[in-house]
Amino acid sequence: MVQFALLFLVFDENESWYLDENIQTYSAKPEEVNKEAEEFIESNKMHAINGRLFGNLHGLNMHIGDKVSWYLLGMGNEVDMHTAHFHGHSFEYKQSRTYRGDVFDLFPGTFQTVEMIAKYPGTWLLHCHVTDHIHAGMETTYTVLPQKDSHHLFPGSAIMQMRVPLPPP
Repeated sequence: MVQFALLFLVFDENESWYLDENIQTYSAKPEEVNKEAEEFIESNKMHAINGRLFGNLHGLNMHIGDKVSWYLLGMGNEVDMHTAHFHGHSFEYKQSRTYRGDVFDLFPGTFQTVEMIAKYPGTWLLHCHVTDHIHAGMETTYTVLPQKDSHHLFPGSAIMQMRVPLPPP
């Protein structure tokens, strides 16, 4: 079994203990930075999955046939309403009964385990389906690799699977 924990959270860097130090270190004109400006405040809200933005969460790899448990966690405040959307695969989750879907709604302070069987090889998008969150970088990918036994056939076909090396991370 393969397991991944994913935290969907908007990190507010305006609350960082290092905000002033970062402005001094990384701004070309630190004296001109207005920490009260709406654009500045919004630019410091990092829409992330596990603290990573714009596809920089690496290591979400599995093989065809793997049973995958995803532990989805939503934290934060009123802007942290997320919809975790998995492209390429559906999953099951249990509440009052068993449900199937490819999107799960996460509210602040909630969590859910969803389970899928990796069936379709490739690299698939995984993101929050809230438009503002997508544009701000709350997205990553997960990769389904060929079965560990490289001499198998694709399910339901007579086409031998080709081994294609992946580039290093």
